Amino acid sequence: MSFLNPFFLYFLPLLAVPTIIHLLGRQKYQKVEFSSLRFLKKLEHDVIRRLKLRQIILLILRTLLILFLILVFARPYRTGLSHGVFVSRGETLYLVIDNSSSMSEVTRGKDLLEASIEHLNYAMEEIEFPVILNIVESTQPGVIYGKGPLRSSSQFEKEISEIRTKPFLGQVDKSLITVMNDIEKNREASANIWIISDFQKGSWESAKVPEHPIRRILDQKGIRTVLFPANQSGSNAAIYKVEIPEQINEKGRPSEVKAFIGNWGNDKREIPVSLFLERERVGQTVVSVSPKRIRSVKFDFIPIVPGPLSGVIRIGEDNLSNDNERYFVLNIPQTIRVLVVGRDIEDGQFLMKALQVENSSFIEAKFVSPGLLPMEDFLNYDVMIFSNIDKVQSSLKNSFHFFLDKGRGIIIFPGSNCLPEVFNSFWADYFGFPKWKGTRHSSGESYLKIGNLQLDHPIFKGLWIRGERPKSSPYFYIIPGFLTGRNHSVIMNFDDGTPFLIESDIENGKGFVLSTSPVKGWTNLQVTGLFPTLIQRMTLYLAGHALQTREYFTGDTVRFERGGREILDNPMVITPSGRKFTPVFSKDYGEYWFMDTDEPGCYDVYSNGRKVHSFAVNVHTNENEGNFLSEEDFKTIVDIQPSSITVFEDVDSDKTTQLQRSYEYSFLFLILALIVAAAETYVGRINRTILEREESA
Repeated sequence: MSFLNPFFLYFLPLLAVPTIIHLLGRQKYQKVEFSSLRFLKKLEHDVIRRLKLRQIILLILRTLLILFLILVFARPYRTGLSHGVFVSRGETLYLVIDNSSSMSEVTRGKDLLEASIEHLNYAMEEIEFPVILNIVESTQPGVIYGKGPLRSSSQFEKEISEIRTKPFLGQVDKSLITVMNDIEKNREASANIWIISDFQKGSWESAKVPEHPIRRILDQKGIRTVLFPANQSGSNAAIYKVEIPEQINEKGRPSEVKAFIGNWGNDKREIPVSLFLERERVGQTVVSVSPKRIRSVKFDFIPIVPGPLSGVIRIGEDNLSNDNERYFVLNIPQTIRVLVVGRDIEDGQFLMKALQVENSSFIEAKFVSPGLLPMEDFLNYDVMIFSNIDKVQSSLKNSFHFFLDKGRGIIIFPGSNCLPEVFNSFWADYFGFPKWKGTRHSSGESYLKIGNLQLDHPIFKGLWIRGERPKSSPYFYIIPGFLTGRNHSVIMNFDDGTPFLIESDIENGKGFVLSTSPVKGWTNLQVTGLFPTLIQRMTLYLAGHALQTREYFTGDTVRFERGGREILDNPMVITPSGRKFTPVFSKDYGEYWFMDTDEPGCYDVYSNGRKVHSFAVNVHTNENEGNFLSEEDFKTIVDIQPSSITVFEDVDSDKTTQLQRSYEYSFLFLILALIVAAAETYVGRINRTILEREESA
């Protein structure tokens, strides 16, 4: 026998206290002679003998009472081996079932969930009904389905047979947090937790918490946990993710998409990969992927129509179909709207000309002065260009933040009317653009030229023949100097190394700052052929960033603006399976939203029969990783508290299906202490009654 609180055994010497008190308190009798009282003496002898016997009984009872109380606090227990899946009559069983996407892998004609439930039938033989069943699905980790007391295995089978896999992210760890909270709330003295899962690491560790909930469970006495791993085939291939690199997307110009293909198996595989745009195959290749590795494959294509293009990357069929497709949306701009802001006509003269050249007819540009800026709806524009503007009205700051938060872009040219300290206070300190530290002036033959530039940046990519650079350079006479930070990237320098073109990541949007002004006296850049090309490509690049939609996962809520610019007429959402419904419009935020994203694919939004938006919804990447807990991982988990957790793998194995079960006797000794206390009270009362009679006599 062992003790949970052995410290209390140091109080065992207190068992001598009743004996000491008895010896010190023995009653002394005084001898008094009477004549002819032999019958009274005989009666006295009998009474004293019975009284002494009861005192000895009291001594024993008081000693036992102290002993039992010490044992109650010391908490004695013994352990023994019992079936790990054993559930006693009346106990509560929490069944955590992983019904996520990866559990739909088919082996021998059944998916992993069905096979796991059948495997569970062996464990059900060790349940003493009735038991209380609570079910938590990993795809809904915050919900407990209470099934009440079940009186037979047939009821148990019926409850779990109705559970189906869903194309959602599994979160076993969050499910365990829900279970533990419920156990603590209901003060469960004895509970069992069964976890049925393929134990992907992304599901086992989906929540970013300081300590895994399994440790919290194993620290709790009276909880027995059994892990039921689903056996994967180990031969699955998956599309881990699809990336659309930062690029200029334009009709008739090459675009690029990249897919990452993973091999879960133990053998090298040749995997066919295809690219589809608007349901037409536009690319196909075969990629060789080594075991437990991920390879990337790149597709180049030329969009022939503008608008949102729905795309999908597909690989060959295997046992798990949910990860054989990955959807994406590529937005090719139909019209790019640009707002140019300048103090006077000269500030925007060359900018407007550069934006409205013949080959950029899809760019719509408008010029306004700072005083008219409050009358503009910023969301009507994809890009805003500020020339010779060091600040605007303070009341517009929130509008600028909202503009950038929606992924829009800003281009800034400093000018003669700009003060560096005012520029820094507004553009740098408040929005995060580079700080203006000073200005250099040159004259005559003293000027700077364009120096190094990032030829692989999207605005320069393909602009010159590979390996070549601009053969001539504009001249720059007034050069503002800017300090760059973590969110800034210099993509073009002057020939002395001073930053010329600086890209900034501002909230969800992007921006450029140029160390010049497109006016006479500062540079001759605006009268060279490089200027319109540079302005247009910066505009296309920023607009493309603004037009690209984020990737959503099944179960997410999709939010989008009012058609980008105006309220949609008769909006309609069409799901991948063809179901139609109307999105909800929020007047407070000026946007639409819908949350019916239970199926992977591309969701299209139509307005009066014209497609205006597309959104890609995919199964969460954690379900495609193929990264499972290993035997060593399971051993590490079990070693935390071997008497409280085990792994149920082989029905014929006694080693993996047995747990140490603790039998604590504190409650038993508490009952005995109460019985002894009651007996001591009863015997003591009888003794006092006899003594009172003797004294009165």
